[in-house]
Amino acid sequence: MDDLRLKTADVTVGGRTYKISCNMNVLADVQEMYDGNMSKALEDTTANGMRNFLTAMVNDARDSLGEGPLTAKQVGREISFSNAKKIVMPLILAAFVPSKNKQQEELEEKENGDEKNSMTTQSAE
Repeated sequence: MDDLRLKTADVTVGGRTYKISCNMNVLADVQEMYDGNMSKALEDTTANGMRNFLTAMVNDARDSLGEGPLTAKQVGREISFSNAKKIVMPLILAAFVPSKNKQQEELEEKENGDEKNSMTTQSAE
């Protein structure tokens, strides 16, 4: 069974820490930034692309708290490109690839380990 909970991360912007995620609202906002082309948005790994996703995530978190949106420039001033990439990329990936629950992961690891242990190699004669 897949774990349907959203993957989250904490990010501090303007001295306030927000729990962000890449949910449906974020994806819709980013898709709109790219004139409806989600493929183009997902391929944009530039600083602008990371800032777009991060801004959408921060603004979604702010909206859930009743706070107004920040501009991309305001968010961009708060975080480096490398840190944004470390935060944003796993959240985007998690939005498209569901994670497995711990029990399922352990079972698959055990099965894979059993398969590796049962494999034999044949020597050439």
